[in-house]
Amino acid sequence: MARKKDHKARLRRCIALKSSFPQSMLLRLVEHDGKIMVDESRSISGRGMYILPTPEALEQAIKTRAFSRTLRKNIDDAILKEAYEDIKKYIREHEDDKC
Repeated sequence: MARKKDHKARLRRCIALKSSFPQSMLLRLVEHDGKIMVDESRSISGRGMYILPTPEALEQAIKTRAFSRTLRKNIDDAILKEAYEDIKKYIREHEDDKC
């Protein structure tokens, strides 16, 4: 028997807020080759995680060590700083898209 398609939005949990949101509202991040990268295409292989693309969520993720918790390993400060800058840049570039 064929499964019926579920037309509900796919929910994903924000690593910072620990709340579920529709996948389309979240920014996908991925650990790939030892770096944490923004995955706009949602197709990069590696360990994926989602965050609400707001400065507050990003600050909360840094404060609570959400990246290390999600990846289940310590993240080097240099890698975390680079990821922080990349995510902040993405948020600034896409802040008008929310309207």
